Amino acid sequence: GGYVGWEFFTDTKDIKFGVVRFAPGHYKEGMAMSTGEAVREIAKSTEKGEVQADNLEYLKAGTYVLFWDNSYSMMTGKALKYMYETGNASEPPSPMTRHA
Repeated sequence: GGYVGWEFFTDTKDIKFGVVRFAPGHYKEGMAMSTGEAVREIAKSTEKGEVQADNLEYLKAGTYVLFWDNSYSMMTGKALKYMYETGNASEPPSPMTRHA
């Protein structure tokens, strides 16, 4: 199986985050997250202003979507910075891929 690891940060604001899995060939851009399997429940982050990091290992085949949701607080803008890495659980992790 594979793994996915992530780190993310918002300034002093909270945001919802979760990980959703779609069966192989079933994910299309813009699909509702509720149509997939939540492998990490979408919940409001508890660490405002601090880096949040975690990973999932030994994943089943499919498409995994890292999902951030600010819909409960649309009048409050947020700056989100994140990194992620993916690979096979049997291989050592590579340096994180940076996205902003």
